Amino acid sequence: MLRVLVVEDDTVLADLIAKGLREHDMVVDVVHDGVEAVSRASDVAPDVIVLPAGFAGPGPHAHRGSVDRQPGRGTVARRR
Repeated sequence: MLRVLVVEDDTVLADLIAKGLREHDMVVDVVHDGVEAVSRASDVAPDVIVLPAGFAGPGPHAHRGSVDRQPGRGTVARRR
């Protein structure tokens, strides 16, 4: 089963994305900021990470770099 980490600060949108993915039999974890994303990615080793294109914080690439260095990391996908 595919494990997806959704990173989205809009909780309503995050829930909609997660619901759609779960309807396709994916295991979904949802977090709402980059710090949580790095921590959760380290804990659950998702196959795919979905990040918003304009994610707030020090920069999505800073978080992505932290996730990319995690053992067993999957693919980082960016929403447009």
